[in-house]
Amino acid sequence: MGSGVHAALADAQATRERHDAQATGMAVMSFFDPIGVTDLAEPAMKAEHRRELDEKYRRVDEEVRKTVAEAEAIKAQNQARETRPRGRKPARQAAE
Repeated sequence: MGSGVHAALADAQATRERHDAQATGMAVMSFFDPIGVTDLAEPAMKAEHRRELDEKYRRVDEEVRKTVAEAEAIKAQNQARETRPRGRKPARQAAE
């Protein structure tokens, strides 16, 4: 895999971990929230987390597609080199 794919995956993982920490924080806050304000904020937080992760995984998909395209181009170049006739080098013409 290309370095772009690794970076995108690491970014998505870091985002996921941050979301988990935020959800844990929200759960702790809800324990101390007798009127339920955190219950109102939770759906918005989950929607934002979902949107952000979708964006991160779209980037991962783009990086994977880019890496596959690069690999296919390299494969085509190698195949073209292999099928090219390997004749002798043209002899130098004598200077007239």
